[in-house]
Amino acid sequence: MIYTGRQAGLGVLKAPTEHRFKSGNIARLDTFYSSAAKYLKLIAVSTYIPSHLSFYLTFSARAAFLHRQRLNMTRKKRACDSCHRRKIQCDGVLPQCNFCFHNGVTCTFSRILGARKRTPKPSGNSDKDLARRIERIELALDAAQKNLAARILESREADGSETTSPSASSYHPNGQTGDSATASNNATTPDGHKNTGEGLSPATTARKARSAGRPKSSNFGTLHFAGFHVGEISSCNGIPFFSPNGQNWIRSRTGQDPTFEKLLATGPPWHSTKENHAPLRPDDNVCVTTWELPDKALVESCVRAYCSSSFGHAFPIVEPEEFQTTLDLAYEDEGSPLTIEATSAKACLFAFMTFVHHSRMEHVGEIGIDGQLYMSKAWQLIPQIMHQVDVPSFQTLFMLCMSSMFMGDFQRGSVVHALACRVLFMLGGHAQPSQRSTTNNAVYRAERNKWLESHLRQMFWMTYTLDKEVSVRTGLPPSIEDDYCDLTLPQAHRDPQLMVREGAGSLSNTDSTRRAWLGTFPTTLPGDLTLTIIKSKTYRALYSTAALRKSDAELLRDIRELDEELERWRCSVPQPFRPALAFSEDAASSIDKDMDRHIIMKKSIIHFEYHYLSAAIHRASGRCSVWAGGEGVSSSVAITVQASRSTLIYLRAAADGITETAFWLVVFYPMSATLTLFCNILLDPCNAQAEDDLDLLCTIPSLIMSMKKSPLTAKEQAYFQEVNEFFAELTRLARCAIDRISPMRDTEAAMELD
Repeated sequence: MIYTGRQAGLGVLKAPTEHRFKSGNIARLDTFYSSAAKYLKLIAVSTYIPSHLSFYLTFSARAAFLHRQRLNMTRKKRACDSCHRRKIQCDGVLPQCNFCFHNGVTCTFSRILGARKRTPKPSGNSDKDLARRIERIELALDAAQKNLAARILESREADGSETTSPSASSYHPNGQTGDSATASNNATTPDGHKNTGEGLSPATTARKARSAGRPKSSNFGTLHFAGFHVGEISSCNGIPFFSPNGQNWIRSRTGQDPTFEKLLATGPPWHSTKENHAPLRPDDNVCVTTWELPDKALVESCVRAYCSSSFGHAFPIVEPEEFQTTLDLAYEDEGSPLTIEATSAKACLFAFMTFVHHSRMEHVGEIGIDGQLYMSKAWQLIPQIMHQVDVPSFQTLFMLCMSSMFMGDFQRGSVVHALACRVLFMLGGHAQPSQRSTTNNAVYRAERNKWLESHLRQMFWMTYTLDKEVSVRTGLPPSIEDDYCDLTLPQAHRDPQLMVREGAGSLSNTDSTRRAWLGTFPTTLPGDLTLTIIKSKTYRALYSTAALRKSDAELLRDIRELDEELERWRCSVPQPFRPALAFSEDAASSIDKDMDRHIIMKKSIIHFEYHYLSAAIHRASGRCSVWAGGEGVSSSVAITVQASRSTLIYLRAAADGITETAFWLVVFYPMSATLTLFCNILLDPCNAQAEDDLDLLCTIPSLIMSMKKSPLTAKEQAYFQEVNEFFAELTRLARCAIDRISPMRDTEAAMELD
């Protein structure tokens, strides 16, 4: 038979293949077959292969397959480098796998293999062991609670106070009283049967007791002291009010019934269930039928006085040149029907006159301004200005908010403040100019110059600072969420000259007076912007709804991190304004009372905010469940007490320098500090500083009254009457707690001498 060239090539393979197979040299046969297969690639698909040659090719493929199977049985299968890199299945045949063979790639196994960590199979008893450990812990906690209750019972039996105080068996962690515990144990189940608690293990009972005692809500005004929910700070007047658990705790520590109910100190005004409601305010009864404006010359003189005063530097709400445009629009065509723009301008003018009236600036003290009438006009125009989102609308709302707070009306001020925040967001003040969207922003115009952009950011920082203050005083969630705002601090929030030189100096405006007025804003704002941001973090980490679900370890970790951040801020404050860790009587003499009053005011606000924030951070440890077993975070309690003590000592030293305008903003700090010192006296009446703290509490009413220089209004007279009665009751109870423990302390001292 005559073969073609390609067929002859296949014929050459016949004898060697048959010989190698008969000799049993399988490895060499496989190598030879590989060579033959490579040669077959050169043959076209259409090439005719005689039938007698197909036997040898098929038989050789079968031999190679058996050889590969034998290798796979004796060697652990492993993917080569090429197949591993391409994430494809590798047959692992040597010297070349199927993929490498058909692609002409060198088959290598050079990569470094890491040891695979095997996950240990859980043993059958691990779940049971975990359950037993949890049960042992719960039993230990339950035993600690019973021991603490027994000690309280022994102390009450020793001084015969069983008839005036609840029994020790009614004690529960976190201030839960016996009545509430009994009610929870006897509560009916959904199927109508009573849950008496019988048949439950001690561990389950202890777990239910701890979950029942966990606070359901918390805020900056809430006071948890040493595991007890004592009460809250009333947002309407700053006077603390005590919860039922707090009053029971006071009764158990003093042996006396507190009479705070007569002082209306049992809850905020919106929780009141009284049938008789207070009458409307005088300004609520004013029905404005005409929108007559004050004399324009009078308004312009008030603007000049405002911009040249320290108060105007602290709150640069209106920008002189821009506000002049607002005045021109308000006085334009007074007799014609009001347009939306003119209505917004008139409301801004009325709010400004009200704001100036309540600021009690020295430059406008002699000017006769009917602030009550102007406030009524501004309030009645609010529904109309909501149709126009512009800078005058925001200024109107912000100035009405500040005026309400200067009057002590935090409830009304917080509501209008929320409106101001929404308008500010629509103006884009929460973002930098380059980040603002102009798609749906009706007030964003191309002609807005850099001065107005800078003023808009100033208004944002004023609103942001006020938002955190409102949240602190009312205990309500803030209106501004930090995650949606650009919180890049101004260049010169600490150095006034820096902004005048670098920021305002680069703008195209030659008015040096206006440049200085605008440039000094970041430093003259009461408080510190960095401290305000830390205050916001504290509220979110320790007093939000999510914070109530944190474990003790998470809560203490957040307390430590916030305390470290607060200390870094304190060390960064320039020395003249830097607050001390603990302000003592010796340091009080170092205050320079001849300093400019505005500087004294700014320094005082920074001290008050620092000590209050330090106390608020560590006061959150009072929610930890470890207090239920008699073990608490004593270091945090000590820091809270020391910060509160420093607040009152500093107030006593700097009360003369506090402006009357800031009275309702400052009075909150001593009230909060007073409640902390009072609780510390009840908790540890044997403390060496208990008597000194009681003497300090006795001086607070006169200090608060000394901050009001002008004649008192009827509302202020009623407020000071409440303050005097509250402190009289507070000092009486503190004295009872100290006197109650004194005989026991004298007896122990006599026994030690014997």
